[in-house]
Formats: sequence, C-alpha cells, structure tokens
Amino acid sequence: MLYVDLSSFKSTVEISNYRVWLYQSGIRPSATIGLGCVGSSLADPRYNKQANWNPDGSITLLGGIGRENILMQRFSMPIPSGVTFS
Repeated sequence: MLYVDLSSFKSTVEISNYRVWLYQSGIRPSATIGLGCVGSSLADPRYNKQANWNPDGSITLLGGIGRENILMQRFSMPIPSGVTFS
C-alpha cells in the first residue's frame, strides 16, 4: 500500500498541468502512477484536483490551477501492478 500525504498550498499563478512537488531524494516509481483525486480548491470544493507521481519523483497536478488555495487530502492506495520503486 502507498500512503499519500501531500502538503496543501496556495497558488499565485494560473497554469495548466503543473509539477508542484519536485523531490530531490526519496523513492521513485518505475512508471507514472495516477494518484486520482488528491485534493480540492478551497474556493470551490466541488473542483477536485487529480495528480500523477512521475518516474523522476515529481508529482504533477492535472488540469491546471488558478490563483487559489489547494487543500490536499491524505489517503492510502494499492501499488499498481508492475510498478517497482528505486
């Protein structure tokens, strides 16, 4: 199982798919892992954010963000079949 716990943050720019977390060290997946819904906009909680965990260790929010506060959630998920970590 993966335990996902990302930091909430405030965006000051409007941008499409955005690599928010750029980890310099730690484990990395062998393939991109879709994390699904990871949080929501505080301005409109119906507007959920999805993300991918990339093989370079970064995590990308999908679909763009605006000038808004993003509230992240903690969750667990199974490790996808065929994915290894280094």
